[in-house]
Amino acid sequence: MAVRALSEALLACADYVLTGPAALSHARQVAVIGEVLGRRLAFHELSPDDFRRETAATWPPSAVEMLLAAWGAAVGHPAYVTATVADLTGAPARSFRDWVAAHADSFRNADGLGIRSVAEHGIVEPAE
Repeated sequence: MAVRALSEALLACADYVLTGPAALSHARQVAVIGEVLGRRLAFHELSPDDFRRETAATWPPSAVEMLLAAWGAAVGHPAYVTATVADLTGAPARSFRDWVAAHADSFRNADGLGIRSVAEHGIVEPAE
């Protein structure tokens, strides 16, 4: 999408909402990551106060509050899904599972932003 938007004049001046083909909850996204990695993972949602405490030393408070407000407004509503990728490229958007499979090494890498890093914040951990 970026290549098309940067190389085609008609696309360059517009705004696009790009999504995958389906809305997945955070818990389902974590489950898919686990399935692709061949291990069972559990999603544990943090309370807003726990999230504030976990991110206090590393994230700007305004970013934390913006995220909490956005997540709060989204409760009970499926994520917005568009057909923009297919409309502009003629090919369907890649599924989350396919994206995870293509980036599985990033999730396995202890030095990257993978499962271990996220687990340090208490968001995802190996299931018992």
